[in-house]
Amino acid sequence: MQISPGAAEASRRTPENGSGLKKLYSGKTKDVFLQEDGNVLLYFKDAVTGTEGRIDSGGNEVIGEVAGKGNASFRLTLYFFALLQKAGIPTHFLETGPKENTIIVRSARSFNLEVICREKAWGSFVRRYGQYVEEGKPLPSLVEFTLKDDMRGDPLITEDALVALGIVSRETVDYMKDTAEKATAVIKNDLAARGLELIDIKYEFGEVDGQAVIIDEVSGDSMRVAKDGKVLLQKELAAAILGDKLNYDFFGFSFEL
Repeated sequence: MQISPGAAEASRRTPENGSGLKKLYSGKTKDVFLQEDGNVLLYFKDAVTGTEGRIDSGGNEVIGEVAGKGNASFRLTLYFFALLQKAGIPTHFLETGPKENTIIVRSARSFNLEVICREKAWGSFVRRYGQYVEEGKPLPSLVEFTLKDDMRGDPLITEDALVALGIVSRETVDYMKDTAEKATAVIKNDLAARGLELIDIKYEFGEVDGQAVIIDEVSGDSMRVAKDGKVLLQKELAAAILGDKLNYDFFGFSFEL
């Protein structure tokens, strides 16, 4: 799979060109825009993250672009948000956006945390605890919290510290942990039915109208999935789950990808 810089071409494709949207910020794999109605538009980019030049959803560094990767993230996020909604797990998703690879979501106050649910020892978990665990060892849907802080390497934070520092309440900590476990069980079972194995997955949570919900995205950028022992890249995961096209009718309207 070819990785290319592609920054100039990507800038010409972004949704704000002639749209009147207000750009809130540019993330590693998404650009975020405020609409006039107060809702937020997310644009999925072709940027890929990695570690030491290798594509890795757990990496904090953008290492280039892969053509079509943004579309794969967009399609998978629609699929998984639909799956979670059917399971009664709330997210901030509203509808697909007016431009390619965009979705409309409710504005949320982010907790600036990543909530990771681990089904197998992998990546940073093995780097931290390699004295005690080998890569691939099954884990009991182990939930960890990290701060979203690239400069400090997204450090782990304990549940008690989250409460003591006033980042979130104890009730919110319990809700995020319970919801991450439930969402992971739903996604893990769906993947298993397709012959795919979930290794780990991370969620972001935020507050919408006083309620904590899953926000941002749920795609190959936020999970590791393996098939026959090989971890799939974003476009490979989209192909394994969605094929070339899929009709959706989960949110009270229909659309085709």
